[in-house]
Amino acid sequence: MKRLLSVVGLLLAFCFLPVVLAQTTIPPVSGVIVPDYIWTIASLAIGWLVKEISSPLTALLKRRFEFQSSVTQYIYILLSALFVVGFGLVSGAFGGGSAGWWAALGALLTAVIKGFGDYAKLQQAAASTMPTVNVTNVAPLVLHSIGTPGTEPLHTADGRVVGAVPALRPSTSKPQPVNGLEPLK
Repeated sequence: MKRLLSVVGLLLAFCFLPVVLAQTTIPPVSGVIVPDYIWTIASLAIGWLVKEISSPLTALLKRRFEFQSSVTQYIYILLSALFVVGFGLVSGAFGGGSAGWWAALGALLTAVIKGFGDYAKLQQAAASTMPTVNVTNVAPLVLHSIGTPGTEPLHTADGRVVGAVPALRPSTSKPQPVNGLEPLK
């Protein structure tokens, strides 16, 4: 695991270093110098776009190669970093030396937080879907004393007898009352 983390760290440093070193000033667009806040907004948009690409790609890779738990998270972070670098180079959003580092970090954090948050939300939604059971036609369980005529013992999972329940009867054309109660129709 430590080896994987060190490899991921080296890959991230290798990916981001050329981006930051290649652009030492804010890049002009059509001769106009674009303010820092515009590049910050562009970086956040890049982070959102990267999430929209990295999440499904990670899911496909997980299914194909059967990744487990934290390996999937590292794959997602690595893909996000690679896409952030690619979109940053194409758009020129990571210019300005140290400002480029902050913009790239903002884009990566946006992608990672959005991706992990969406995954947690999906897992929570999947866990909350419980099957519904119709209990309107279920008779209440009535425990009788052990040895009551017409009953059979009720055993727990560990084999203890906790009481007696009415014995099961073969199906008849007309349901019979149990304990003086008419069956539901």
